[in-house]
Amino acid sequence: MLHLRGFIEEHACAPHQWYVGLASDAEEKLFQHHKVNRHANSWIYRMADSPETARSVHEKFLRLGCDGEQHANELNATDVYIYLKSHKTSP
Repeated sequence: MLHLRGFIEEHACAPHQWYVGLASDAEEKLFQHHKVNRHANSWIYRMADSPETARSVHEKFLRLGCDGEQHANELNATDVYIYLKSHKTSP
């Protein structure tokens, strides 16, 4: 999951400018729910080994200062995703 942290650091944007989430299907969540543009926005996701690991990573990014749901609804989700928020994403 270090790739996620490195991705944020590569873009030199403050953590609060990023959204972190959990999903069973990260692409559906990113591109349908959050309206992230596959080609124009900065985004990444990774699959964790277990839902517990995914929740732990999610919580670490929230503590880092990223935006996101405090209590993820998908208890069995293993995908952790982040994207750089813009005026076209939701949020």
